[in-house]
Order: sequence, then structure tokens, then C-alpha cells
Amino acid sequence: RGAVLVAAGCRQMAVGEYTPMQIKKAVVGTGAAEKNQVQYMVQAVLELDHQPKPDHAADALAAAICHARMRGAGSSSRHMHQQATERSAWTALVHKKEEGRA
Repeated sequence: RGAVLVAAGCRQMAVGEYTPMQIKKAVVGTGAAEKNQVQYMVQAVLELDHQPKPDHAADALAAAICHARMRGAGSSSRHMHQQATERSAWTALVHKKEEGRA
């Protein structure tokens, strides 16, 4: 976890951290949701044929849904600035790697 946070920080990338209660609330609508409720909603939101297995895969997808919804809840100008910053960080990284190959 620490290495990921440092790497993202070095590239000025936004990182989202959410508690289980925040994830449950974003996906199901209540922070007191049971695991099977979260799995059902992940399946419904992502229009999957079956519930994701193993459980940690469903948890990861629920966190991603939460992150997408939390980002969408912010102001659009802040969101656009954050996306531009992330794009420029990725672009710089790609160019740096390409220069290393030349």
C-alpha cells in the first residue's frame, strides 16, 4: 500500500481511500449492508451474468464503483482539472519510458 501511495504521489495522481462503510453506502445505499447485498449490487451495476467470485474480487469492484461515484460527486471543474493532471502525469511517464528506449 505504501509503495502505491508513494508512486502515485510522485506522479501527482489522485488516490482514493474509502472505509468499508463508505463503499457499502456508495454501492448499496446503506453503510450497514451485508456482503451478499454488496455482491448483488456490484453484479447489477456492472451488468454481470453472475456475482463476482472470489469475495475479494467483488470487494475490489465495489471499491472501484465507489471511487467512480465519489469522483462524479465533486465539482466538474475540479474533476476536469484532476483528470488533466492525471493525463499529463501519465503522458510524462510514457514519454520518459519512450526516451529510455531510444
